Amino acid sequence: MTDEGSDLPEAERPAGLDSGKDEAFEPPTGYELMRPESPFAHPAWALPMVLVLAVPFLIWGLLGHPIWLLIGSPFILVLLLWIWVRRVEAQRASTTSIDAEDRSDA
Repeated sequence: MTDEGSDLPEAERPAGLDSGKDEAFEPPTGYELMRPESPFAHPAWALPMVLVLAVPFLIWGLLGHPIWLLIGSPFILVLLLWIWVRRVEAQRASTTSIDAEDRSDA
């Protein structure tokens, strides 16, 4: 099986095709994956939507029928993880500011 355009002369090949050179595949670096155009990037509304949906699932599961806890478990787990990360970030920020103040007195 040949590549599309492989029988064309070099000047007439589409720009996206390589010139037949064998180059080793290099996996993307962490920096490349964190760019905004990453294939794993989520739209800005994705997390707020999940957090908003987690609350009714949690309430309906606790006060209504427990099946809603199972149905909403992915949303509820994201909510719990989000709360945990915010708590850790707040603790780090407070200890960092205290450390900075202590170092300035020295």
